[in-house]
Amino acid sequence: MPKLGLGLSLPQTRAASAPSFIVQIIIDTGSYLNANGTYTRSNSASSFTKTGGIPGSIFFSDNEWYIFSTAIGNVALNSSPLGSGMWLPVAPGNSSGISASYTYS
Repeated sequence: MPKLGLGLSLPQTRAASAPSFIVQIIIDTGSYLNANGTYTRSNSASSFTKTGGIPGSIFFSDNEWYIFSTAIGNVALNSSPLGSGMWLPVAPGNSSGISASYTYS
């Protein structure tokens, strides 16, 4: 701290950096091809929206992340913190074998 004299000091402040969060998820190799693709979001409080192809999203509900396709509904879920864990089919016949890559802000 810079000294002002008489034993006084000015506190120094540092700019806080915003915590990083996942802004993009690429779903690949899933058995339900319409759920594969790129999902993006602009802030940590929003869900992800699929870009291109059949519309879809990735959203959080009941302590789980879901991949949703407008064609058939929920296709996979992940009960781990986002960026880890496995994506599992919601019901038999929905997307399995999913590989996901994550991009942080």
